Amino acid sequence: MSNEELVCAAQNGCAECFGELVDRCAPGLLAFLHHRTGSVEDAEDLVQDTFVRVYLKLNQFDGRSKFTTWLYTIARNLAASRFGRKTLLRLSTNLISPYPGPEDILGMAQLRRSLWSVARTLPRNQYEALWLRYAQDMSIKDIAGVMSRSGVSVKVMLHRARINMAKKLRRRRMAEGASDTIDWKTGESLHESSGA
Repeated sequence: MSNEELVCAAQNGCAECFGELVDRCAPGLLAFLHHRTGSVEDAEDLVQDTFVRVYLKLNQFDGRSKFTTWLYTIARNLAASRFGRKTLLRLSTNLISPYPGPEDILGMAQLRRSLWSVARTLPRNQYEALWLRYAQDMSIKDIAGVMSRSGVSVKVMLHRARINMAKKLRRRRMAEGASDTIDWKTGESLHESSGA
């Protein structure tokens, strides 16, 4: 069953279907909220509060968007209400997430950790758009719904975030003494050594 079919059954009183929705969606939602708050404990509390809110308002889900878009919007709003919009992403740059990173962007684990470390220094909306796109694998349309933006705005935000990330990563590598160029998508060195 799709999430939307489970919602329909839950709206008709099927507690098991709501439990299945929680089982399916809680891990990704926890990762999203952990990255928004910087605290596993706060994220766990917000996940619980989000699902309580979803259960109480389940009859308001009308299927015009995906269930996950509606769920993440509720979670995002609860996090903003609880922690304030300005303080949400004041994360330590040495925080390494226990959740999977975007392996399809950077193939090497060290660069992946470096990417999210640098991403935390981006403006909050750019970081959030990157996280939803690459860590949560959301579509542009779904991200637009979660962030209350147009699809074009999300595409522009992601484009700017990628440009800012490339600049920041290039500066970091130069500061570390690396003179070669890294392919942003694969994480592989583009530097060809002469004669070796």
